[in-house]
Amino acid sequence: MTANQTTKVRVCPVAELVEGCGKLVTVNGKALTLFRLGECVVALDAECPHEGGPLQDGTIEEGCVVCPWHTYRFGLTDGRCETDPNLRVKTYAASVEDGAVWVAVDQ
Repeated sequence: MTANQTTKVRVCPVAELVEGCGKLVTVNGKALTLFRLGECVVALDAECPHEGGPLQDGTIEEGCVVCPWHTYRFGLTDGRCETDPNLRVKTYAASVEDGAVWVAVDQ
């Protein structure tokens, strides 16, 4: 297997996610934050690249997660920072299948 391959990993039951609230999970040793938004789930790195704030504790506003430490805003779908265009969080493809959350991660 090469380093560029991605694999879908079962992360948790979707029932563990609360609408609009972050959940910290570890996938292949990497800390990720999951957010449930209606029928969709988004996954992104759990640490704010500005100063390491816990994005799972952030609020959801207008399609962004807002870091609880310094209110930096990151797009939920693309990870782009609205506050500082030089910053970005990595996003991951997430899906719900048979009541479980699956996330595509690099191997």
